[in-house]
Amino acid sequence: MSLSGRAQSEVTGTLLLAGLAISVTVLVVILVFPILEDTRSAPTMEFEVSESRDGLVLTHAYGDPVDPPDLRLVVRNESGETFRRSVMDGVHVGGDPGSFSVGERRVFGGAYPTGSAVVKVFHTPSGAPVFERRVTLRGPPNQPPEPSFSSTTISFGIEYDASASTDPDGSIAYYEWDTDGDGNFEGNTTDPVYTTGTFGTATGDVTLRVTDDDGASATLTKSGQPQPVPGFGAVAVLVAVLLGAGLRRFYRR
Repeated sequence: MSLSGRAQSEVTGTLLLAGLAISVTVLVVILVFPILEDTRSAPTMEFEVSESRDGLVLTHAYGDPVDPPDLRLVVRNESGETFRRSVMDGVHVGGDPGSFSVGERRVFGGAYPTGSAVVKVFHTPSGAPVFERRVTLRGPPNQPPEPSFSSTTISFGIEYDASASTDPDGSIAYYEWDTDGDGNFEGNTTDPVYTTGTFGTATGDVTLRVTDDDGASATLTKSGQPQPVPGFGAVAVLVAVLLGAGLRRFYRR
């Protein structure tokens, strides 16, 4: 081979090697650097997962502080039910709400999957998961109903109305009334309005007990409420007897 041909081959080989080196460098930049960048930008964090009457609680237990919008909570149970929330959506408890630091909590209200479930927290800017744990979730505990009532005197009776009673996480199943203050609930109904007959009224304590669809109950006692006159039942029987006797005499004439 001539000297010029050999030189040309060496130049060509050098260019090929340089091109290969450049290609490898570009490939490293494209594939490896983003991974390194994600690793650097994903924070190190550890959480505790618990439940309260207000909802699902995520507590920052260890690691770096982070901006709440940069975290996303995902809960998925074995039935496939999924709960997704930005950590920013949770009610902040403790510290600066603009940051999520160790010891601070976020409370997520509303329904969420129950039973055996996987809880994950993702760092949104890097797309990396920063926490994962399997837990058993029972759901928020039942909250008791809130009784309320009014009393109205009507013709030959008293009307007690508990329509204003509410249940924060369900419905009221039935209403019980102690209208004479003796501690016994003589009225039991699924209707919030309860009427008792009387020829006169007294004044005293009236108690309402409401029970919700999960079995929790609560009572409310009001003083100074109209009460049926004691012995109304006996008076009613006596009146019926006298009226019957009067009618018999009338028809005998």
